[in-house]
Amino acid sequence: MKVNSIVFYVLAAISLIIIALFCLGGSEEVIYNKEKFDEPVNTSMFLFWTYALVGLVCLATIFSAGSSFFINLQKNPQNAIKTAVVFLSLIVLLLVTYLIGDGSEMAILGYEGTDNKDPFWLKVTDMCLYSTYTLLFIGALAALLGGFFKKIIKNK
Repeated sequence: MKVNSIVFYVLAAISLIIIALFCLGGSEEVIYNKEKFDEPVNTSMFLFWTYALVGLVCLATIFSAGSSFFINLQKNPQNAIKTAVVFLSLIVLLLVTYLIGDGSEMAILGYEGTDNKDPFWLKVTDMCLYSTYTLLFIGALAALLGGFFKKIIKNK
């Protein structure tokens, strides 16, 4: 069995256990803005596990892209340059979407906390949303036009 498969099964098993604890672990009453809510007992464990998985995915992606770039740089420099252009395009997209994000305080009815006032996190949230919209649009356009151009090239 490969190391990748073992890691996958271990992470999947841990995830299933945490999901079961979250869903079946009961709940406790929490008072928020003078209202009572039922909150699952293991919410923080579930969230921290999610953060850990997202962090692992980001590290694995960066490591994989970096190693692929350096391997391609030795074997096929033209492919390495294409990889670098895609990576730099993603950085430019994230930078542009961060700059166009709105950092002004959000007016939320009935909310009196401070989580809606930090301009940095508000802009990061906008960056994530705008980047997602842009990449979805580019993906849909590529799917539509890719098949169209494939048919044109096939007919020539």
